Amino acid sequence: MTARSAAPGPCPVCGAPPPVRRIGRPAVWCGEACRQRAFRARRNAARALQTADALSDQIAGPGYQQARDAMWEVGRAVTDMCQLPRDAAALADGHRWETDLAAKARELARAATQLAALADRHARAATDYRLARAVFRHPDVALPAADESPQSSVATTAAETSATKPGHASGADVDVDVDELFDAIEDTVAWAGKGPFGGDLNAIAGPLDRLAEAFATATGDGPLDDLVTAAAAVCAAADPAQVPLPSLADALTRLRAALPTRP
Repeated sequence: MTARSAAPGPCPVCGAPPPVRRIGRPAVWCGEACRQRAFRARRNAARALQTADALSDQIAGPGYQQARDAMWEVGRAVTDMCQLPRDAAALADGHRWETDLAAKARELARAATQLAALADRHARAATDYRLARAVFRHPDVALPAADESPQSSVATTAAETSATKPGHASGADVDVDVDELFDAIEDTVAWAGKGPFGGDLNAIAGPLDRLAEAFATATGDGPLDDLVTAAAAVCAAADPAQVPLPSLADALTRLRAALPTRP
């Protein structure tokens, strides 16, 4: 007898009830459209968070240091000016402190402008993060990274869930666990844009970028042929056994296992 999964909670994106599975973990998303929307939101939130963190380091480090040093130079120039005599003879002699002070003041203005630009960029990153998190109904609650199914029941789960999933691999007699395929692709495209990898592994960069593009634009309301083709191209570009990066090798191994097979 097959154990029935517990009733799933509402979809974290739209609030609709996900399909009930007869085996495995409860479904998280109501369909592939919300899964993809959640993936893009998590990716955008992660990028915004990384950008904001890097900008904070720039502001607290070189940005502040340059402004502080420039301000110190301006203060020293003003102090030097205050020590000069203020009479007609001094003006006639022409100490020319004005040129030095003006140059240091302009340097301070440049440093302050750069610091302001960093702050503006940080504000935009913070806005991007909030917009990405707003995709979820409860953005303050930690969400699962993906909607996973047991790896031991690929064919059975695919057969049971195909009627409730709007996106599935087209073609007759194709066994594929759609959940596992999307999760494996998500793990793999996390490496997109991280090259150059060096040596023969650079051949994976192009296919990996194309897979990321296909995955980011997939809506889940049509066949997955293009996505599967892009994933297969990534697998063909590199043998996991020859990949020196363990995390990438694991992602490629999982992706190969998740690709649909035909009898």
